[in-house]
Amino acid sequence: MMNFEEDAKINISNNNLDEVSQLCQELSNLENDIQSYEETVKELKKKAEKLSMEVIPEKMNELGLKSVELNDGSKLKIAEFVQARISDDNKEKAFAWLRENGHGDLIKHNLSASFGRGEDDKAQDFKTRAEEIGLDLMEKGVGGTYDTQSLC
Repeated sequence: MMNFEEDAKINISNNNLDEVSQLCQELSNLENDIQSYEETVKELKKKAEKLSMEVIPEKMNELGLKSVELNDGSKLKIAEFVQARISDDNKEKAFAWLRENGHGDLIKHNLSASFGRGEDDKAQDFKTRAEEIGLDLMEKGVGGTYDTQSLC
């Protein structure tokens, strides 16, 4: 029989602890950098969208231009673009109206189901039944933490 307590005893020196501390600090710094860069990218995307959807089309309209060819050979053309979104507060009412007026097929549904540990058989059964009625599933296995006793 294995003795995990004996195997777990390791001689840890201050140098090893310092190294772990430095690695943890490096990880923390990287995570902060990632968050900062993600926020920067989000802001840049907002600025690019404003330029492409508002500022440039307004300026071209002001100058009476319908299209422009740039020095690099790329072409820019004004096209009408309509974007709509139903607010969360109005979703149920809007969906009911669409269904009542024969437009229920416009509604897109994304459903998810979660299965816990020990429910793999239920998950497989759910998947099989969904496929039988013609649903396309996107399966994502989620790894978890496991205790060694459940593996022994």
